Amino acid sequence: MIKFNHNTMDNINLYLVGTLHTDLDGKKRLDILLNRLSPSIVALEFHKEREDFTPLRKSQKEEQKEINAMIGESDLTLSPRQKATLIESTKRICNALDYEFKSSRDYVARNKNSRLEYIDISFFTNGREEFAKGANETVKYMLKSVAEEPELAKTFLKRFDGGIGAVLRNFRRHVNEIYKNAEEMAELMEIIRKPESFEMMSKKMSPKAIQSLKQIYDPKRDENMGKRVRELYDGKSRLVAVVGLAHLHALKTKVSDLEPTAITLAEYKSV
Repeated sequence: MIKFNHNTMDNINLYLVGTLHTDLDGKKRLDILLNRLSPSIVALEFHKEREDFTPLRKSQKEEQKEINAMIGESDLTLSPRQKATLIESTKRICNALDYEFKSSRDYVARNKNSRLEYIDISFFTNGREEFAKGANETVKYMLKSVAEEPELAKTFLKRFDGGIGAVLRNFRRHVNEIYKNAEEMAELMEIIRKPESFEMMSKKMSPKAIQSLKQIYDPKRDENMGKRVRELYDGKSRLVAVVGLAHLHALKTKVSDLEPTAITLAEYKSV
């Protein structure tokens, strides 16, 4: 059984923190956690090329057009209110992306004796634009899958009847449930990474979507993060590695001899 949480801390100078990239409260949580731990090094699941996503950013009109196209291709029927709420909630959730970078950057700016290190490899092996297209294809597949199940579609669409406030409250509950069930999620991620899982998904998903998922779950990323943590950790200074929840178990395994303290971002108050 995969295990992250501890009643007592292991190595108090080496923390592995698992985050959800779309955590709407992530910036606040990570700000508090970093301030409490006061690390000398923040080792971030990040790569230099991700600092500037300007080429991928779209205007609000372009984003709405893109979402409308995805909805149209999925055969889901939304009311004007549901569609407006879906577009706005998607925008707000996307705006939360990269809060790990912003929080880490801000912490280092406030603490001159600390530094920020990137520990991820490039996963844009088919270019930023192609990777983004692959991510969009994945969303299209998910919407289409929902549309094919009448009861699931009914439940999905009902979420948008209560307006943006209700959707975001529900999304926050969903995020907290994932954190709460981090061990089960880690086991699911291990299954997804298997070649046979990609082979099965390739029968239903587009080649671009499959390629995008393979890049996201590439084991080489975990290997590089483990190697970089070892290079950066001197056993004396405090190092906090901030990585996506999907990588937390693999990273902990790769540096297990260092006895790191592995927690989820939702546990920020317990530190």
